[in-house]
Amino acid sequence: MFDDNDWKNLIPQNGTVLKIKPLKEVSQEYNIKIKNVDVKLNLTFAYNVRHTDSKNNKLGEVNTNLSFRFTETQSPDILVECYRLVHKILSILTMQSNIKIDSISTYQKDERNTFKKISDVSIFECTPENYVNKSSSCVIPFRVFDNCFDKFINVIMNEEFSTNFLPSNNNDVNMVDYDLVKNICTALEFEFQANKAYLNINKNELINELSTLVKKEVQAFKNLHTELSERFFSYINSNIATWSLPATEQYMCLYNYNKDILDKLLNTPNLVDMKVIVNEDNINKFVKLRNLIVHGNRPPITQENANFSYAMKLLIYISMLKRMGLNDDIIYNIMDRVL
Repeated sequence: MFDDNDWKNLIPQNGTVLKIKPLKEVSQEYNIKIKNVDVKLNLTFAYNVRHTDSKNNKLGEVNTNLSFRFTETQSPDILVECYRLVHKILSILTMQSNIKIDSISTYQKDERNTFKKISDVSIFECTPENYVNKSSSCVIPFRVFDNCFDKFINVIMNEEFSTNFLPSNNNDVNMVDYDLVKNICTALEFEFQANKAYLNINKNELINELSTLVKKEVQAFKNLHTELSERFFSYINSNIATWSLPATEQYMCLYNYNKDILDKLLNTPNLVDMKVIVNEDNINKFVKLRNLIVHGNRPPITQENANFSYAMKLLIYISMLKRMGLNDDIIYNIMDRVL
């Protein structure tokens, strides 16, 4: 152990050393369930401290460790579930899906009640051509969810989100293509459905009332026309069950619910030059672009389309973070920092 005088003797003249906090002050433990098994998820940080006269002129590095602690021995398949959970968490925090986990190991307590490494673990999957490489200032910090962790982890574990719009390759971070436009629209529609309880849409009640009336008419017609198959009427009823607001109105409802944050972000120095205006006309143009793509057309994607796509990605993230329990001020500060 070093005291303050020991550190002073090690520091070069006019040098600086990184003084780190005790591990207990920067570690956090969360209780979760994986496959109905109680698990403690531990978030810790590993420090490598250097002096400023080192060759790369860095004070040091901070690496994140996530560990899952079980009270009983588990079968190997739960490792895959842990890996998938970490991959989902990191994808959301980095806003990319080309995640690399440096190493996976298993440990077990020995007779001295200390953890002893048992094995290294390899999980084989399709790997991207390159991996996300962002500084800590460009990702959403894990600890921001400390006060709403239950909501955060429930959204992730229940897969109550759509992240197909996230880049899977570093070369695609600033690229907008047909697939991205479709995936953004899918995610917007997912967020609309997930937020229905908060959007205060009176039209939903009218749509439900209309659906009920039409189903009764379909049943009456079915009773009179037995020549039509059961499969046909099942198809009709399934179609009625999906009735909702048109996509443009869905996106507008979602925008109005998150308008203050999104408009404020679009006017920050980093984004104001895109000159994106979110309104019903521009949303409708975006929906029409998606519809043309879905029906096999190949419309040109303009810079205006690309800028609006970026704004819609922000809307998805704002909506998702709000459902995870963060308030408007925190969401704005996070997004303003990472953009």
